[in-house]
Amino acid sequence: MNWPALILSFRLGCGAAWNETLAIVGSAVLFATVTLSYGELWRNLPQADIARLHLTHAQLIWYLVLAQLFSRGIGFGIQDVQIAVRSGAVEVAMLRPVPFWSLTLADWMGRQCVQLACLLPLAILFGYALTRLFPFDASAVLLPLSSALCLIGGLGVSFLIGGATLWLGEGGPASWLFQKVTLILGGLLCPLAFYPHWLQTLAWFTPFPAFAAFTGNFALNRGFAGNAMGLALQLFWTACILAACAGLARLMRIRIAMPA
Repeated sequence: MNWPALILSFRLGCGAAWNETLAIVGSAVLFATVTLSYGELWRNLPQADIARLHLTHAQLIWYLVLAQLFSRGIGFGIQDVQIAVRSGAVEVAMLRPVPFWSLTLADWMGRQCVQLACLLPLAILFGYALTRLFPFDASAVLLPLSSALCLIGGLGVSFLIGGATLWLGEGGPASWLFQKVTLILGGLLCPLAFYPHWLQTLAWFTPFPAFAAFTGNFALNRGFAGNAMGLALQLFWTACILAACAGLARLMRIRIAMPA
């Protein structure tokens, strides 16, 4: 792995993001709208309805804040890869000694980190304004790693969808389907504990909770063991997704008849 090249790509992504003021403002508005709207909805739920799940209003709201904040990689950058495929730029990119997929993800991570740096104060402000407390236990020391894996996993799937446009021609339908399935099985708006038992079981056997639910669970006081298990699953699924990105890049080279 060529780390200097990846670090440079990350820094270039950061620089590009600072020049995209409108995108940052739009992300902030969307985040504020979703968080405040659904946060107010959760705050008005009858306590009896959530007490049976051993949850509180504050935990639900902070879950929402974390899930929305760190699931930003879902669907990000798909159109960039699609444009590169259609224009032929991907052929030139694959001539570089550093894998195209890894440079792309590093660039996207830089862009996302800048947006997160801008959104994090808002997230803390909204979460505290709606709850007046921070419902986290000692396992929150694992939260930064879980957040990074949540972001990388989402960006990795976005690359897979974008790269698949070499065969599909259009990434929109696949992106829409991925986002909607993640909304349900990933627990983007509410914890999986609200779901029927069979749906919870199904979700646990898919990668989707790794994109939102496992990170949001840090607000639910699951303890060190519970959150560490979620983190281990995130590590597993992230490794699988990155391996799939590397495999897809090889298939793309073959598809466009470039030497391996």
